[in-house]
Amino acid sequence: MAVTVVGALEGVQINNFEASVPGLHYAQVQTRAKAAGSEATKYLANWVAPCDCRLVESYFMPLAAVSGAATNSTHLNIVDVGLAGVGVVELSTLELLNTINLTANAKNALNGVTGYATDLSAGDVLALQGELLGTGLLVPEGTWVIVYDNV
Repeated sequence: MAVTVVGALEGVQINNFEASVPGLHYAQVQTRAKAAGSEATKYLANWVAPCDCRLVESYFMPLAAVSGAATNSTHLNIVDVGLAGVGVVELSTLELLNTINLTANAKNALNGVTGYATDLSAGDVLALQGELLGTGLLVPEGTWVIVYDNV
């Protein structure tokens, strides 16, 4: 099955190999950087569910540390943009406020996913979104890890 995502996301191809393999699966997606003071929201990466699955956990591993700030901050959101790539359902957020930091090259849990089951259909698109508060923070490139189980 091929899925083309429209809008701010790029077209992708998927297959259903994972649907036949039991257990947890780990997807790693390289992310773009998000500059402070740039556009209010920016998709840093996207991932297409390869089969009917349940989102189990998600975390972000930036290449450099980020120190949260009280006024000029950034939220990292996981957005379910659906099959057409135009949805806006926010599944989780990590608010990089004062004392909430990102550790370089380490698992930084994206709140709201860990411990919660979110069911997805094959072809659903999730996006990692950077959202500015004030002038925002620089969020470096990194790896977004999605842990899912087929259903």
